[in-house]
Parts: sequence; structure tokens; C-alpha cells
Amino acid sequence: MEYDDYNRDAESVPESGAIFMSNTLTKKESFKRKIFALPYTQAEFVKKIKVGMVLFIFEFKKRQLFGVYQASSDGAMDIVPHAFSSSGRRFPAQTAFANVCSGLANVDDDVFEQQRASTTVMTTEMGLSTG
Repeated sequence: MEYDDYNRDAESVPESGAIFMSNTLTKKESFKRKIFALPYTQAEFVKKIKVGMVLFIFEFKKRQLFGVYQASSDGAMDIVPHAFSSSGRRFPAQTAFANVCSGLANVDDDVFEQQRASTTVMTTEMGLSTG
């Protein structure tokens, strides 16, 4: 492989990703519609998601992390306008995703200790190494 080819490949690796929090109901709908979504208050965060970014979903009640997924759209508002209406809440800040490597892992309580909040939907950015 030529040096220029290696650099071009390295530049295509995302430098950051995102973890979306969910409950059982919202996780099922996320997989059905192939979108991850958050409330309007998190729109600025979701709009920073770009095609190719690495994504995960964490089901907080079961303490399970699912992934690896990849954003197949930039983050935007209302990609699927009435998604998650069965939950009784609106989640208009959305990004479409595709499977990269599906799987799950049980996560120890201390993994997300610093990111916990009283809401049922949380987000956190996660730096990923390109080297």
C-alpha cells in the first residue's frame, strides 16, 4: 500500500462517535426505523453527527451496550417526523444508521457513572483513536 493510500484511509476513520441512551421501547423503534434520536433539547449535539461517525446505543435498564453502528446520515431534525410517538415523547433530533458489527456487552455500573443524569435519555461524546 502506498503512503498516500494509507493517509487517505486514515483520514476516513472517524475521530469521535456518540452513545445514544434508550429504554427497551425506544431501542426497538430505533432498530425498526434505523434511526437514533434524542429530544429537541439535544438538537445541537445530534447536528454534530456526520455520515460515517461511529455510534452505539446503551439500554440503561438492562445495562447493555449495543454496537458498532455507523451514521448513514448527518444529524438533522425530523428525518422520520413521527418516530417514537408511541413512547409519548418527541425525539426530533435524529440520525440514520447502518450496522457495522452488531453485538452487545454488559456494562459495569461505573462505566457511565460520570455521565448519569436524571433524564431517561442521555448522550455522551466518545473520542476514538485513529492510530
